[in-house]
Amino acid sequence: MARRIAVYSLVAAVLLLANAQAQSANDTPLCEYAVTLLDAKAQAVDVTVTCHQSIKGFRFTDDFPTNWVSAFTDANGVALRRKGSEWRSDAAAITGARYHLDLDGMTRSEDDYDSAKRSGNSVLVDLSGVIAIPIVDAEAKGSDELSIRFAAPNGGAIATSLPLVGDAYRIRADEIDFATALILGTFQRRTLRVPLPLSLVAGAQASEARDPAGEIELLVMDGAFKASTDEIADWVRATALANADLWHGFPVARSTVVILPVPGEVHVPTGHVIATGGIMVFVQVGAEIAPRALYDEWVLVHEFIHLGTPYIRDTGAWFNEGLATYLEPIIRYRAGWRSAESVWEEWTGWMGRGLEPMTTGLENGNPYWGGALFALTADIQLRRLTGGRLGLEDCVRLILAKEGDVSVTAKTMDTLAVGDSNSPEPVLTRLAAAHLPGAPMDLDALFASLGVHKSADGKIEFDDSAPLADVRHWILEAAPDRGPIPSRFQ
Repeated sequence: MARRIAVYSLVAAVLLLANAQAQSANDTPLCEYAVTLLDAKAQAVDVTVTCHQSIKGFRFTDDFPTNWVSAFTDANGVALRRKGSEWRSDAAAITGARYHLDLDGMTRSEDDYDSAKRSGNSVLVDLSGVIAIPIVDAEAKGSDELSIRFAAPNGGAIATSLPLVGDAYRIRADEIDFATALILGTFQRRTLRVPLPLSLVAGAQASEARDPAGEIELLVMDGAFKASTDEIADWVRATALANADLWHGFPVARSTVVILPVPGEVHVPTGHVIATGGIMVFVQVGAEIAPRALYDEWVLVHEFIHLGTPYIRDTGAWFNEGLATYLEPIIRYRAGWRSAESVWEEWTGWMGRGLEPMTTGLENGNPYWGGALFALTADIQLRRLTGGRLGLEDCVRLILAKEGDVSVTAKTMDTLAVGDSNSPEPVLTRLAAAHLPGAPMDLDALFASLGVHKSADGKIEFDDSAPLADVRHWILEAAPDRGPIPSRFQ
């Protein structure tokens, strides 16, 4: 079985990418892999491994590829013995191996976006489904870096988000099980330029020339989309720019977005982020969705928000998921993709799901809406305290600048303290201290104070005489002087 599910909460139990990025091209890796795609339809690959110290054999960290491996030999062509997911030599040690991997059989058997799946003449497969890692003595010393090169001499291509060091990609052996996927075969590729926050540009090392623009590599898997690749690329870039508006720049310098077609579907069902072995965003997109309808979907905005926040799980998923749930409709409102009424209709209809975690403890109940209600409450308090000068978005921009993005692990209270560091009062840490164990709150009274009501026929109405009506405007419009955002789609 694959070890990932299509939600953000399990994407990176180990996020150690920085070590791989810091390696120089002159470091000798433990093993070097040559992965060769044998045909443009991605039916099979051959893998050759050359190791720079003696090893005992190889193993796959996942079970799903093991039945699709054949001709697993050492460097001299002597067959290795299989036991479960391991292949070992009868010799005391070996220094390399070769094996063949049947991608076509694997994808027909798995047919799962979280392990291996085919779409037309393209294949998505976890790196752990292709790379068998070396088995070494526990007391062995030396590098644990793996170096990987890809080739497609017979057509097609291979795409990865792994960091490039010299002329090869690098990753640590213990990161393979959590790493991003490979896309193989025939697919569409676009490079999208996006602005970066000044903190990312200014924070570069003195010896490192940092481009003020970042890059998103867009990979569209083979499939009969109603939207053209250019229209999908326009949507992805527009969504990135909408997120950049909130962050004052797209939150990461390099990322990969993989678009996975879902036949017969007219929505964007789901997405997830993996941040080990480079940042990769996976989004399932309905093959029948109309180009204009892409902008009505929330999933890609939600996943892009995750890129700007550290990975936090010491008190549960509520902070990461709550921020993304809360900020997503704000971003789409400011892009002109939805109305103020639709945002408050969503919040009055769904924020009630966050009452259980807010009143009984944030680790309980629904992390998406528990975290979103925490975020709404914090935003209200910050804007009320500062007359609209500061809001929650200022805190999360500070967290990105001082603590890091999705490739960094962090702890809840440390992160909230960073977010509070420019505020006149510790709103985030004080609110978390109250609601991590749980504290009472009156959601109806909160909405009434903001001047948000539902009419008899269920429509949202606003009361600008309410005590926090100004706060309601500032939440969506970012600042007192920005004013309402006209919808682009009315």
